[in-house]
Amino acid sequence: MKGEKAVSMYIRGITKEDRLREREEVLQTTTEDIKSFDQLLKDVMNKNFFAVLGNDAKIKENKDIFNNIQSVFK
Repeated sequence: MKGEKAVSMYIRGITKEDRLREREEVLQTTTEDIKSFDQLLKDVMNKNFFAVLGNDAKIKENKDIFNNIQSVFK
């Protein structure tokens, strides 16, 4: 498993420093940071937008239930 993750990160250009920076950002997130997204989330929910993150093959297999499919890894 470690090898697979290392290869995936290498291919995507993610460095150890990137991972450490992201970890620190997550650990430093405050309740106020999360609450600051309140209005944005309400607006999105009122427009009936939704997002699905998951297995690429499974999503494509069920593409008929989605209006739009976009990869977050481009």
